[in-house]
Amino acid sequence: MKVWAIATATITDASWTESYTRRVTELVERHGGRYLVRTSDVEVVEPVDQESPHVLVILEFPSRAGFFHFYHSADYQPFLEARRSGSLGQFYLVNSP
Repeated sequence: MKVWAIATATITDASWTESYTRRVTELVERHGGRYLVRTSDVEVVEPVDQESPHVLVILEFPSRAGFFHFYHSADYQPFLEARRSGSLGQFYLVNSP
């Protein structure tokens, strides 16, 4: 069953973004995932009392297990740490109905 990973990020230190974008795309694809959306063109329709994200990403994976295999892989861990160190955001996993 397909799943979608949705991430938002407010960049606090952009030094990690170029390498992350280039290298993580390859890792996502190697784990069966694909980018559906990766953009900084985000329009907030219902604002809340927090800064709007600088980036929104939607990934599709063939299964929940496939996503977590990517997310917990040794290859992704340095990029995960870089993202967490240089941004604030949220990561959601949505299962298909």
